[in-house]
Amino acid sequence: MKDHRYIIREQGRFGFIDREGQVVIEPQYLAAEDFHNGFALVELIDHWVPLDTLGRPLLRHLFRHISPFESERARVQLAQNWGFIGPKGRIRIPCIYEFAMDFSDGLAAVKSQQLYGFIDPEGAVAIDFSFDLVAPFLHQRAPAKLGNHFGYIDTAGQWMVDPDYDLTLPWMGQVGVYIEDGRWGLLNRDGEVVTTARWRWSPEHPPQFTEGLAAIVINDHWGYLQTDGEWLAKPQFLTAEAFHNGFARVSDGMKVGFLDARGDLVIPCRYSQALDFAEGLAPVREKGQWGFIDARGQTIIPFQYDHAHGFQNGLALVAKNGKWSYLDTEGAVVWHEE
Repeated sequence: MKDHRYIIREQGRFGFIDREGQVVIEPQYLAAEDFHNGFALVELIDHWVPLDTLGRPLLRHLFRHISPFESERARVQLAQNWGFIGPKGRIRIPCIYEFAMDFSDGLAAVKSQQLYGFIDPEGAVAIDFSFDLVAPFLHQRAPAKLGNHFGYIDTAGQWMVDPDYDLTLPWMGQVGVYIEDGRWGLLNRDGEVVTTARWRWSPEHPPQFTEGLAAIVINDHWGYLQTDGEWLAKPQFLTAEAFHNGFARVSDGMKVGFLDARGDLVIPCRYSQALDFAEGLAPVREKGQWGFIDARGQTIIPFQYDHAHGFQNGLALVAKNGKWSYLDTEGAVVWHEE
């Protein structure tokens, strides 16, 4: 994105640069977060406020809490109640709810009189307040609780999976995860059981499918499960992370490498630390220094940094001797902290 903004730091204050490394928002804030959907949260007079890409803060109200914008609405808390503001800072949905969740799939879950329902971006009730608990919609499905049991509803508020389970998790692409009697299994998009509840449920290690694969721990070893319930890679790793951009980080307990979507360890476990691939490169740490490798494991940016983050919209944040820099994908310095 050409108009993306990147956080910078100068003399303990935070601002933003553009893709070419030009300062577009002067460092003046005590803290700042990344831009998301055209806005970043910055700390101003002891409150967090949204900032647009031109550096204009939305200061019509000072809220107790502000979330990132989704569907051109940001969730806010005013006094004890929750509502939503629009891109110009005006309250678009009044702060009348006991709780609210971010918009997803065009709807936001809100709580009123101890029950949950869903509203649209204009604040109209889209699904009546009739549930004891819900989670946000993902892929047009949302977990919902009625009484003591969970199922899934669609965006019309109709049960597509009846509330027959002890728990259901947010929908994960082509599958949903259900829990009963302390074990979990998989449902397809039609709500049909793909696998019986055969794997032990652990709230500390919930299954999370990304790119059609989930890291699963069995007897202290991790492997990867496909959405049909078959193993891509049987449990063999000491740690395993979610798939991102076709690769997943795995560890033999000492070093970190990368598995591809075919289940092959394409980059052996030889790095002390690593972050996910993004834009074709991954930050990895070797002998106390960070560099970047490509999908073949070739070093593209030499190991010379004390800290590194993954690439985002063409630039990566690195640090050396306490100073920040941004690099392009060829390793050229685009901006450097003085």
